Amino acid sequence: MYALSMQFFKDKKGAWDIAKWPNIPLAGWAVFRLLSLLVENDQIKQGCISISQASLFVWAYLEITYMTSGFRRSLGLLVLASVVAGYFR
Repeated sequence: MYALSMQFFKDKKGAWDIAKWPNIPLAGWAVFRLLSLLVENDQIKQGCISISQASLFVWAYLEITYMTSGFRRSLGLLVLASVVAGYFR
């Protein structure tokens, strides 16, 4: 049971795959989200929020489709569900 649960955090080669350096969509999300907090103009603020959400959506999609560990895929699915649910609020 323990060995099976540990495989959830490992890739196909057996290496730990919990966190990696942020890739471009995740960095884009962080930059545009920070910009949305700093700007005063409502149109620019809404544009930054939209771009940050789109970047997070792309990151989650890439996590689900290209990552090899169950943890990373689950994390991508959770974030993707959160982004999609945010559109229906």
